[in-house]
Amino acid sequence: MKPIILLLLAVFATEASAQPMAAAAGRALPRAELEVGTVRVRVFNGAMDKILTDHEVKLVAAAKDRQPLVVKTNKEARAFFRGVDPGTKWFALVEKDGQKAQSEVFEIPTSGGIALFLSPTPFAGQRTQTQAAPPPRREVHVTITRQSTGPVADQDVHLLQMSHTGDTTLVTSKTDRQGIAKFGGLSLSPRFSYIAYCNLLGLGDGETRYDRLQSQPFSMPLQTGVALTFEGSAFGERDMLTSFHAKPKPGTVLLGLYDPSGTGQPGTTELVDLRTKKVVQKIETQASVAASADEIIATTTQQATKASDGVPAGKISVSAIRALGPQQSAPIGGTLVSISGAGKGIKSTGPQGTISYDSLSPGTYQLEINVKGKIIEESVTLTGDNSVTVTVVAQWTNISGARFPLSADARAPQIYLARYTSTNGTFYSTPFFHVPNHGSPVGVVVGKQLMFGWQYEVSMDDEYMGFQGNLTMSNPGAFPYQENEDGVLIPFSNGFIGGQIPEELSKQASVIPTKGLLWRDAVPPGQHRIRLVFSHKIVDGGFDFSQPLPWGAMEYGVIVVARPGMKIKVGAETVKLLPPELQSAIGAKATFEDKHFKSLPQVDSKYVAFKMTRVGAPATIDLDFSGLPARPAYQKYARWLVGGLVILFLIWIASVLWKASRNPIQDDKGTLFESLVALEKKRQADKLEEEAYQKQTNAIREKLKVIYETEGNGA
Repeated sequence: MKPIILLLLAVFATEASAQPMAAAAGRALPRAELEVGTVRVRVFNGAMDKILTDHEVKLVAAAKDRQPLVVKTNKEARAFFRGVDPGTKWFALVEKDGQKAQSEVFEIPTSGGIALFLSPTPFAGQRTQTQAAPPPRREVHVTITRQSTGPVADQDVHLLQMSHTGDTTLVTSKTDRQGIAKFGGLSLSPRFSYIAYCNLLGLGDGETRYDRLQSQPFSMPLQTGVALTFEGSAFGERDMLTSFHAKPKPGTVLLGLYDPSGTGQPGTTELVDLRTKKVVQKIETQASVAASADEIIATTTQQATKASDGVPAGKISVSAIRALGPQQSAPIGGTLVSISGAGKGIKSTGPQGTISYDSLSPGTYQLEINVKGKIIEESVTLTGDNSVTVTVVAQWTNISGARFPLSADARAPQIYLARYTSTNGTFYSTPFFHVPNHGSPVGVVVGKQLMFGWQYEVSMDDEYMGFQGNLTMSNPGAFPYQENEDGVLIPFSNGFIGGQIPEELSKQASVIPTKGLLWRDAVPPGQHRIRLVFSHKIVDGGFDFSQPLPWGAMEYGVIVVARPGMKIKVGAETVKLLPPELQSAIGAKATFEDKHFKSLPQVDSKYVAFKMTRVGAPATIDLDFSGLPARPAYQKYARWLVGGLVILFLIWIASVLWKASRNPIQDDKGTLFESLVALEKKRQADKLEEEAYQKQTNAIREKLKVIYETEGNGA
């Protein structure tokens, strides 16, 4: 009888969960645990226990000038779209057996990503894709579910609050019947950030297992609350901390020190217990700048695009990326990519970490990707109407022996922080939970806590050179960063004119004339993209562009709309021309002599581009523009002459009017004529005798005669 009861309970649980699943289908929710520009779509087929793997999901842009993106679901029925531009609007679409499901239109946020699910076959009781309300302001709602069994009730969930001063506060809440733990009264100030954690007891084959579930650092938005969803495994273990990292042995903390500047630094690493604020372990170590094959882990993803979407078919592209830390990466040049199948070949990625094989026949191809000795094999299928991009994300697991043995206790939350101190300062890891059955990989980015990227588009307008583009400001740490009480001043180029930023950022930032952008208060974790517009005055056909980079730059790019005869001299050796294959991709042509850019594009060329990565700090970018169209000298003087004549004319008109308003002769004539009219009226009314009338009018006429004689003499 007991098995039958359990079966009935399972049926009721499935039916009860169908209604909220139906209501949430197609709803796009911001997810702080996802990286910026990521859209995660999970595909069901009418029920929670029916998933669609290896199924095509399409991400369609609301704007018609962007091509749709196509990705297939993985073994967990999830499709990941990465690198989607923040601020753009999209909707997700799936189709099966003639049935379609489409999400709401959503905007890619500037912090975190978007998660949603779709089902081409309606859930039981599903009628419409109604939208549930987001959490209220100042609240975080964390939903805990387990694959197949649904929401988990009475589960401890922890929320860690981190301040810009380095202080931390841990709060715990239990999930309700719907598996939701709620945290309220949270600060909207950018001086605070948060991470949510859950240590979920797993299901297994007689063994005690734990799922470690945790979010990325996030700050509270001003308008709504934050919704997070953690999903435990159906059987076995799930560890969100090691999803894209090395997996050290249970009971071990594996420390990775990432130095984007490329120089190793000796220092001291301390492991801090955030509950007691005490250092539990300490070790001397050094930031890693290289790795052997056994110190590299790599994950791969494939993204297919159909020729019907406007992209040529028969192309396999490979992009190699090194993960430097939370939300930070750099291209891996020199990666060997060999291909075999219908065609054979071998290529090496350039400075941008990319290569492509074009005009390939339909068929299955085997790729062998060699990342610093680490071999990754990938199978790619071309159907004749598609192209495929393979992205390889590699990490150096570090390491230089920085391993800490720790024991984990399931009864109490164990939360730690790695702190690395060298002559260049103190740098922190993201706080992490250490739980039974798991090791803990921890990364520390060694360098300035703020990182910057600059991308400009430059074109000429009349007598000004206009610069517009994006400033990307990143805080790769978990704690908010505050430079000083005024905020962070980010210099623009010397001599810039009329700087502008979007109106919606006016409360967070402002342009300070002659200096640059002032970001007020603290900088929350994550990436912040700011649209910039400013100008430079062209004098005698040129101008000097000089921008200080006190923090250096992750990347620095300038694309200039070419003008006939224009020349650009590049100061320092740090700025380099884009590789030839990228120049041709954007239609740029230029010659390179003596480390300076000399004769730039002819009339039929469109652009010239400069690009560099990892600019050391401090640095200055110098560009000397010359040969630009300039107005002839006589046009300048003619403008001043015309302006002067206009001013003189206006002065003359004003003086005439003033004199007319002040002329006593005009006033006297008017008065005398009025007197004559008055005398005539009296005579007509028999109120004035003829003799008196003649006497008075003769006197007035004599006065008028004198006035006219005076005017005739030019007085």
